[in-house]
Amino acid sequence: MKLMKKAFMARRVLPILNMEEKFWSSLIVKKYGCLHPWVEVKNSKLSWSMKAITNCMNSIRDAPKKKVENGKDTDVWVDPWIGELPLCKWPTLINVAALIGVTKVCELISDIDWEESSIDVCFVSPLSQVVYSIPVDKNGGRDKWV
Repeated sequence: MKLMKKAFMARRVLPILNMEEKFWSSLIVKKYGCLHPWVEVKNSKLSWSMKAITNCMNSIRDAPKKKVENGKDTDVWVDPWIGELPLCKWPTLINVAALIGVTKVCELISDIDWEESSIDVCFVSPLSQVVYSIPVDKNGGRDKWV
């Protein structure tokens, strides 16, 4: 029964994370300041529904990943867009100095594909190959939690 409850909640949380539920997503962000599975909500007075959403995000934290479409909605450091962990949790396979000032993944994308000069400078070879394997949407669709 607990597993079914988690599955049901996960099905409801992903549209909220993807801002498909604009009213609820914006309400949560305005009231609690954040809506992100890797950022803890620092408010001791959570409503019962926000507690349920937060518990669900914590329980599925290992599963959701950001699917990069245009890169504008994906944070380089906090969103898990390369693997299952955000870059801020990875060991040092990253040239941090080269990424200073880069906040969104779209800054690493040229008009049609990954910006090779930036990727090769920012990431060590095995990791840069993983980045190159991530398809970029040339039509500019929104990034989504999947």
